[in-house]
Amino acid sequence: MLKVSSLSKNFGGIQALDGLTFDVEEGEIHGLIGPNGSGKSTTVNLVSGLFLPSSGKIEFLGQDITGLPLHRRTAAGISRTFQNIRLFGKLTVWQNLWIAQRDGGNSGGFLRRWMGGEAAAREEIDEILEMSSLLHKQDVAASNLSFGEQRRLELARAIAGRPKLILMDEPAAGMNPEEVADLEARIRELKRRNVTVLLIEHHMDLVMSVSDRITVLNFGRRIAQGLAQEIQSDPVVQEAYLGVAA
Repeated sequence: MLKVSSLSKNFGGIQALDGLTFDVEEGEIHGLIGPNGSGKSTTVNLVSGLFLPSSGKIEFLGQDITGLPLHRRTAAGISRTFQNIRLFGKLTVWQNLWIAQRDGGNSGGFLRRWMGGEAAAREEIDEILEMSSLLHKQDVAASNLSFGEQRRLELARAIAGRPKLILMDEPAAGMNPEEVADLEARIRELKRRNVTVLLIEHHMDLVMSVSDRITVLNFGRRIAQGLAQEIQSDPVVQEAYLGVAA
């Protein structure tokens, strides 16, 4: 579904990514991990279109999207959540999904509404809210939700555009153990719905539990890619996280 080839990104004299290459298969949950500053969030920002790369190539469903603007990638089927929650705080929970659905590209809410499908579009939003345990909060301003509820709303908003691929940037940040367990269940539900997930996360128990495959970054480069058990036992990965014994 996603193929990243020799991707590099420079910010002035700082090289955040250096020739990164990896792939994400359709229908999988793919973990992207690495120490702080390894280039994980930069990768998500490049794939989503928030940044453009200094060099390299990004392909989505066989199409070159390297130079496409963010809204074109959203229309193609890529959505995301953010490490720092970015909701429309003054709008209600329901309105946050209404806007996201409207921006869902050729199969999104705009055509469903204006081609006579408004009732179906509203029903779909209600279903997403119920799945996200937020239906009872649909008329509450997003800024008035608890932290965990805001995290759930951001994921619900990403789902509302009917994406094929969701990029999740540290969704467990700031969550307590109960909220992390709930998040794990929701990620597994995305897989059951055949939504592909690229998951950036420092919560190793979560990553190792849900990921089909994992790519490990360090200093902007890929140092490993494989199954969870392979990654855990890789000495190069252990060195990147734990250092080398004297």
